[in-house]
Amino acid sequence: AGPASNLVMAAIGALAVRLLIGFDVAVPGAVGTILILFVFYNVALTVFNLIPVPPLDGSTLLFRVLDPRTAWQLRPILGQYGFVIILVFVFTAGRPIANLIFDVTRLLVGF
Repeated sequence: AGPASNLVMAAIGALAVRLLIGFDVAVPGAVGTILILFVFYNVALTVFNLIPVPPLDGSTLLFRVLDPRTAWQLRPILGQYGFVIILVFVFTAGRPIANLIFDVTRLLVGF
């Protein structure tokens, strides 16, 4: 539910930005910046929550896809080393993930 709710909130924020641009509504620069950052952070939270490591929501999806035996064997390892795995993932795949987040934000907002 976490990633889905973040994606819905990003879509709602992007819709607000597109409507403001489409109807040529003059808003203060801070309001536009806040709306775009709202979309960006919600997209970032969606992507981050989909990392398949406990306690993130991606682990629930991973364990549902795997057969029960493999999930049972993998769960304690991911639970124990999850924080380290997340740090390694962020530091090694940070640039591609950031590019993905920026691209999805641009797609939603329409820039």
